[in-house]
Amino acid sequence: MRVKIPKKALEPLARASPLTNALIFSILTRLFFIFKRVYSLANSPQARKRARQATGRRAQNMSQRSEVRTSIKRFKSSLDDADTTVAQTAYREVASQIDRAARKGLAHPNQAGRLKSRLNARLKAKAKATA
Repeated sequence: MRVKIPKKALEPLARASPLTNALIFSILTRLFFIFKRVYSLANSPQARKRARQATGRRAQNMSQRSEVRTSIKRFKSSLDDADTTVAQTAYREVASQIDRAARKGLAHPNQAGRLKSRLNARLKAKAKATA
């Protein structure tokens, strides 16, 4: 099987004349991920299909997990602001996303409950401090 090396992988070579360790490392990592996508350890057609499905699911799970983490950061930054009503609406959104993640198997239900409890405790402490 012949593999084409994309021009993007070799792009840093055109820009920089001296080969530094960082440059070599970046080229090698790009090539590694390119070859990793092309070659699979799966031997049967069924295993190849399962590998493709697993890759898609992994990307989707990483995206959803990142979305949950971003909403948690958004909630924490809204806590730093003076208005607690904004933080309460942000908490409702975060709790909903955490529950959804637990339902889909991205997080253990106990972990989801513990996280919501800790965020709610922060919210209550903030509300008590401002009142």
